[in-house]
Amino acid sequence: MCQDKIIIINAHGFYSANKFILKEVCISDFDSQIKNFIIQPPFKYSKLMTKDRITNNWLYKHFHGLQWDDGNSTLTDVKEYLKSSIEKHTQNPTVYVKGLEKLKWVKTLIGKEICILNLDDLNCSNINTLYKSDTNLFQFNK
Repeated sequence: MCQDKIIIINAHGFYSANKFILKEVCISDFDSQIKNFIIQPPFKYSKLMTKDRITNNWLYKHFHGLQWDDGNSTLTDVKEYLKSSIEKHTQNPTVYVKGLEKLKWVKTLIGKEICILNLDDLNCSNINTLYKSDTNLFQFNK
């Protein structure tokens, strides 16, 4: 059963040989703390195949603005921070991510059974859709 405490995770990355390579992770936890990590590349840019360079250059220019060589954190840093965020509370939180690829990545990273929900499964709108909508009103039932 999912708990009241929540953690929201968003991530961006690159691709190499059809595998997702994590580049940026933002974690917002129930203590209102937000932590952002830019991950060091797993290998040099010159080792990327040409098609992956083209894809990743497009992502840099048109999507997230991150370059392959950017980064000062490691995956271990992300894992340790996330595990400490989860373990500092007696009850496991619910973790929210957007997208199946991120859901799989978080499950692998955490390595323990907690409630991880994909916002796509909850019909959550894309942030651009919310921003462009004519009304930004939320109605709460009492």
